[in-house]
Amino acid sequence: YGSLQQENISFFPSDHWNYLRSVLKLNVNDFYPLKPPGQDQIDDETSMEIYSIDNTSFFQTILTHLPFSLTTEEKVQILHEWLKMEHENKGRGDPSQGISLVIRRNFFVQDSFQKLYPLKGNLHQYFKIEFVNQEGLKEAGIGGGVFKEFLTTLIREAFSPQFGLFSNTSNPSRSLYPNSMAMLLQDAVEPKYEFLGMICAKLIYEMNLAELPLANFFLKQLLSHPVTIGDLAEYD
Repeated sequence: YGSLQQENISFFPSDHWNYLRSVLKLNVNDFYPLKPPGQDQIDDETSMEIYSIDNTSFFQTILTHLPFSLTTEEKVQILHEWLKMEHENKGRGDPSQGISLVIRRNFFVQDSFQKLYPLKGNLHQYFKIEFVNQEGLKEAGIGGGVFKEFLTTLIREAFSPQFGLFSNTSNPSRSLYPNSMAMLLQDAVEPKYEFLGMICAKLIYEMNLAELPLANFFLKQLLSHPVTIGDLAEYD
């Protein structure tokens, strides 16, 4: 079993779930009128027929219990549509009136943590970023490109084993997992882990991408999934 798990073998053809999709009459566009999980259902039920299974909407039940009936691209598409709805509901206002941040290149993670961690629930707002270089001079730059650079640089440096919060696995994938010695290398360790979770949420909320090779056994623990002996191969 362990060797099969590592081979990532597909036991069904790629169109195996098309039959289920046809029976359930699934269309990715039907998911958009629904509000994201945790929010109240739409009031105007005439805009779309709502099926009820144990008082849960039909389509949210599909996402929860039959997510494999949708492709990864479709699930990302649904998430992005929900995020667009969330952006509209939040009414984030003028980007020029967002949260102003001055970040020193030499203290990238420290400055970001000190200025953003206290805000917590307000991270849905726009960020206005200014970088200060090693010579103490403000860098030119404005708009989404600077913001994207801020997020990707922050994630790269904060998750780097050199910073001390994460370690690499010893196998060729060099995946990341929390460093058991972090408390000896950093102060305020728990708030900093929480802060990194906030930044990952911000990355998703803004529909941006970053390279973050987290170890599968760590992701399983985050999702409360059982970690099996087959996961040890990635650890060592």
